[in-house]
Formats: sequence, structure tokens, C-alpha cells
Amino acid sequence: MRRVSPILHLLLSMLVLTGCVDFEEQTLNYRFDRENDRLLIFQLYRGIYADKGEEGPTEDEKEELNSVMSGERTFFFNNIFTEYNRAALQNTLTKASEKDQERPEQVKAPERAEVELFKAILASSVVANGAFFLCEDGRLCAYQYVTLSNASTLIPLANAYFTQHYLANPPDELEPGNQERVRAFAQIGAWLKLEDTRLYIREAQPFESYRSKTRAWGIDLKSSDIVFNYDEPFAEVIIGRRDQETGQLNGLRETGNRRNLTAYVQETYGIRESVDVNALRREFLETGAIPD
Repeated sequence: MRRVSPILHLLLSMLVLTGCVDFEEQTLNYRFDRENDRLLIFQLYRGIYADKGEEGPTEDEKEELNSVMSGERTFFFNNIFTEYNRAALQNTLTKASEKDQERPEQVKAPERAEVELFKAILASSVVANGAFFLCEDGRLCAYQYVTLSNASTLIPLANAYFTQHYLANPPDELEPGNQERVRAFAQIGAWLKLEDTRLYIREAQPFESYRSKTRAWGIDLKSSDIVFNYDEPFAEVIIGRRDQETGQLNGLRETGNRRNLTAYVQETYGIRESVDVNALRREFLETGAIPD
């Protein structure tokens, strides 16, 4: 039986599948504020639409959109799996706490490491919604502000989780020799590493899985500050450029120009007539301040 990778497991723990509301383009601008040990992210979504509804959103899609507007949810390109959902994360922790109280002998080391990581993420993360507006081509757009405080302290917690996961669940799709390499690397525990302004993420997986990763992530490699490497049996993702605090990731654009959400959003949440996205992005990344 093929085991779920630790990254995918973490992402699934933060995910609630409903609608779904989707978008045709995304740009993620970030800055690592070293002085204040925080990561600032400005999210811009273009061409927001209802995937299931024809003339407008379905009831499920309305519910999903409301959960985004009323809660703290943010998306990272291919939003089938890559999403931060505060409510879902809190629900996962509640269930873990109940299990720890009722059946502590069944709670394994990877679960305890995951709980500590999730607690830290919840304590450090803030997602604030901006406004809906129309892009120059008339498509529905929106933006968000994301702040991750105490960023450097999250890396040891993430490494502890990855190490416990791989020691308990070496990838069974790897050859025995590569499984031993994974166990040996787990003793070092450097799955995530921050050097200057570059974040290194390493995961054990077969080459076939790595080969499909770039498309699965939904990122345009030609215009983004990201690199993928493979050194059997490890896939590595490097985000950012050396000695450069700011960076940008761009999503692969979907074809089409669907505008079946505009009327509903206008009636329910309102659409701002004029938005200077460049000014908002620049101010947030420079100061970390979120406008009222």
C-alpha cells in the first residue's frame, strides 16, 4: 500500500473540499522580513469563477466563498491540495487532542510532532482578505495579505515532524537501498532549511513522482523564483534567490474567461471600483501593515 507523503499529509489536514470556486491566474509576492522574523505574502487572484455553476455559483460554491470571506483561508496555486485553512487546521488539532486524552497509548511520535507544528502555525499565521475588483479585462479579481510570524522557529518543528514521519513510514515505493538513504538522512533532519533568503524543501520520492511535481504544483517556472532538483531518492524545491528578500511565484494560467461569479459577488460582498494593486502590494511588503 503506497503511503501518503508527509507534505501531502500536512496539506490534506488543512483542506476542506467543497465547491469549488477557482481562479485562472495567481501571483504570489513575498518578502522575508529578517529583522522581524516574519514572512509577508501578498496574494493576487485573477479570473475568479464558479467551476460547477453555469450562470452562477451552486449552493456549495456559495458556502465555500463565504468560508473564505469569513475565515482565514489562502490558496497556493493548484488549490486542489495546496491550501491553508485555519478552521480545518483547528479541527484537526481538536481531534488529535481528543485522541490524546482518550487513547494516549495510540498516539505515535509523528502525530505528536504534527500537533506541535500545527499549534505553531496557528499561532504564527494571519490571513486578511482584501477586496474584490475587476481587472482591466473585466475578470473578477481579489487579493489577500498573509503574515507568518516567528518564521524561523517553524522550521525545526517541521523538520521534527518530517523526521518522525520518515522513520516510522519509509516510502515503500522506493528500493531498499534508497529507503536506507532516507532513514540515514532522517537522522540529520534537514528537510526544510532557510539559507539567507532561500527556502529549501526536501522530500523522499521516486523519480516518476518528482517528474510530475512541477505541473502538479501549478507554477510557471519560467517567471517564478523557484527551482526543482532531483538527487535520488530526494526531490528538492528551492524558493527564492540568494541575497534577495523579495520574490514572486506565478501560477500557470488556465484557458477561458469565465465570469459567472461577478453578479453574485457584487450583490453579496461588493466590488471595489478602483484598486491600485501595485501600491497595496508595495506598502504591505515594505511595512507589513494591513489597511483597515
